[in-house]
Amino acid sequence: MRACLLVGLLSCAGCSTSETAAQRQMAQLREEIARVQSDRDRVEQRLHALEAQGDAPRKEPDSSSPLETPKLRVVHLRPEDAEDEPDTPEADENAPRPTIRVTGQAGRTGRRGARPAADIAETVDDPASRPRPSAVDPEARRAYDAAYAQVGARKYPQALDSFAAFLVRWPDHPYAENALYWRGECYYAQNDYTHASEQFEGVITRFPSGNKTADALLKLGLCQQKLNNPDKAKATFERLHREYPRSEAARRIPREETR
Repeated sequence: MRACLLVGLLSCAGCSTSETAAQRQMAQLREEIARVQSDRDRVEQRLHALEAQGDAPRKEPDSSSPLETPKLRVVHLRPEDAEDEPDTPEADENAPRPTIRVTGQAGRTGRRGARPAADIAETVDDPASRPRPSAVDPEARRAYDAAYAQVGARKYPQALDSFAAFLVRWPDHPYAENALYWRGECYYAQNDYTHASEQFEGVITRFPSGNKTADALLKLGLCQQKLNNPDKAKATFERLHREYPRSEAARRIPREETR
């Protein structure tokens, strides 16, 4: 009888131990399931947030309306003594451009971080101060020397053509005045005083202070004498004596015109 009771008690004890272990396993499984469920919920929330961002409409620029560009403010730089002068029209694109030069030392400013100011001056690029391109052209000098040699050889028609071609090709050359003058001499040597006077008048008009102006006045007066214009010749000689009294051309004025 006691043995039967002992076996029953042991069987009951084993059953309770088994039930306790099973309960613990069930509890652990529930915890794992709850943790997995929680992780899945967080992942789903992130996915929903990303999908919401991806579905949001993007603001595209309106291609129908032109982009607004900031307006630029044009500042005209002029010398200080020309502040009251009226604005001049815009120069041609082929005209020489003024050169802007920044001079002076930077000044101090009261505001911190402000850029220092500098004196700005405008220097006008004077074409007369620059060397002429034709002046350094060796071909121009060779062409002039060849034409002048024809004058020395008394080949006046050829010299006239050579000097004319020189003036057409290099009108701004420093020898342009001389070329025009020697064309007058060629006509004068051929007794063509009308065309000669035209060349000498061209020298006087185009180069009023040139190195051939006095000689051109002398030869113009002589042409006017040959063309029976004594009054014009006298006025020309008077001008030569008045403007170039110490020149060699003034000493060569005919004596009857100096009385």
